[in-house]
Amino acid sequence: MKLALAFIDLDDTLLGNDKRISAENRQALRRLQEAGVHPVLASGRHIKSMRQIATELPEIEWLISMQGGLVTDTTGENVLFEALLPKNTVRQVVDLGVDRGYTVMIYSREHIFANPAGAYVELYTRLSGHRPTVLNPYELVREDVFKVLWLEQEDRIAAVADMVELAQLDAYLVRTQDEIFEFMPKHANKGAAAAALAQHLGVAPEACVAFGDGNNDVPMLEWAGESVAMDHGWQDAKTAARHVTPAGDPNSAFARGVELLLGS
Repeated sequence: MKLALAFIDLDDTLLGNDKRISAENRQALRRLQEAGVHPVLASGRHIKSMRQIATELPEIEWLISMQGGLVTDTTGENVLFEALLPKNTVRQVVDLGVDRGYTVMIYSREHIFANPAGAYVELYTRLSGHRPTVLNPYELVREDVFKVLWLEQEDRIAAVADMVELAQLDAYLVRTQDEIFEFMPKHANKGAAAAALAQHLGVAPEACVAFGDGNNDVPMLEWAGESVAMDHGWQDAKTAARHVTPAGDPNSAFARGVELLLGS
């Protein structure tokens, strides 16, 4: 079946180590369009960050943000899908994170809030290009929440998945960076969001391709008819994908994935 939609992760897929789109990756985006494949950005980033990136890419019409919790057009006015964490789940995750000494962040529709200030707020700011607003823990849950993040050193983040307190949590849990663990609505992920958008546009999964590198990309890579993981990505992503890019410069891995898919 001819491909019609390409769901593309941002960090470490379309964006390189410097958080920019390389010349090779820009050309690969154009090549997809010329082949009749419409690109969709799919990221864990906040919608405001994604809209900023999309202003540089006129070919982009749709955005999947907040790990699949929100699907909108690039104006943000046409909301196709949204999923919020239950308020009791948000309170449970925030309270436990603060009690265990993690830096806690939450994503609302308009804001990113954090507690406490410190090294991990600075790390997040470097990774995302956006500085969260620091609040006290009791203010973190004052708005509707799309996702909660815990940030800490690598060994403490690795231990989160084994916490008995989280075993019955009504949420989707995923480690997205060495120092970041995220909590989303149970049925919200990039795969579910891609499926909702494809159905809205009348496109079958078999006519979709997904590009990604991380654990959070696995549902999207498994759902799409074609999928390409970056060779520098997490092992779970490479296992889930139907193809893995040839080894090379991480800043142009996406371009190699497009070449692998469409041919030279």
